[in-house]
Amino acid sequence: MTDSHTGPEQGGDQSGAIPDTSCRTLMWGPANFRGAPPKRLLLEGAVLGTGLSGLITGSAVSGVLTGHRLPVLVTGIVLALGTAVYLFFTHAGRVLLILVALLGAVLSWWVPRVTAEAVLAERGEARSVVVTEVHEHRYEGRD
Repeated sequence: MTDSHTGPEQGGDQSGAIPDTSCRTLMWGPANFRGAPPKRLLLEGAVLGTGLSGLITGSAVSGVLTGHRLPVLVTGIVLALGTAVYLFFTHAGRVLLILVALLGAVLSWWVPRVTAEAVLAERGEARSVVVTEVHEHRYEGRD
């Protein structure tokens, strides 16, 4: 008698198999293999992670250097969420989805600040000041 609910971990590869919907699978993903993961998955993860962080960092640096920070921030967040959606449709675990979305958003928020500080430090001298008084001059005939 054959069991119709066997999965790849037991050696059965049946198209009518019922997917595992346990809490562990929903949180960490359906990858139930023994030993090291397949090289295709490792390569896909490395390319996806490197590409996403390169795109977010590149767009953030270009936004700081051109002076358009808000569109670049939105672009970085959209890239991170787009990658999370891709991972959702490839049935990745929820923990990985949340990590990619959060780390991408933090990276797109953090890189422009660091880049701006680096540009200011390179182009001039950074000083801390305290404004003690402000004088407002009104000139007649001017806006």
